[in-house]
Amino acid sequence: MIENINEENQENNNEDEAKNLAEKLKKLNELAKKEKLQIQLDINNEIASGNYSNLVMVNFNKEEFILDFAFLQPQIAKGKIFSRVILNPANAKRLAQMLQEDIESYEEKYESLSETKRFPNIDTSGLGFSVN
Repeated sequence: MIENINEENQENNNEDEAKNLAEKLKKLNELAKKEKLQIQLDINNEIASGNYSNLVMVNFNKEEFILDFAFLQPQIAKGKIFSRVILNPANAKRLAQMLQEDIESYEEKYESLSETKRFPNIDTSGLGFSVN
């Protein structure tokens, strides 16, 4: 009989410990969700000065999106790709969403952007969006 009482007490203690642990984990998860990590990024001077691009070519396959940034000289229809960014599809979609949100904010703050042909005298139909 004493053994049964001791076993019941042990089971109750284990259940109480499990409940306490679950409550502590729940509180820690709530705190982690409330606290956002501050990301700090460094940038060297060469990258910080940036590059001007007036043409972006996008290619993709099942695994990735490839963005080639170029400067096209409109007078002579000659350009040079100076940067290639490769993204997985999920990050490419996030980028598209962020750009859409920022363009909407820009248009609210400044002016509506029209979709005019950037290089009217140059055939850019083969440039831009393609599938591999």
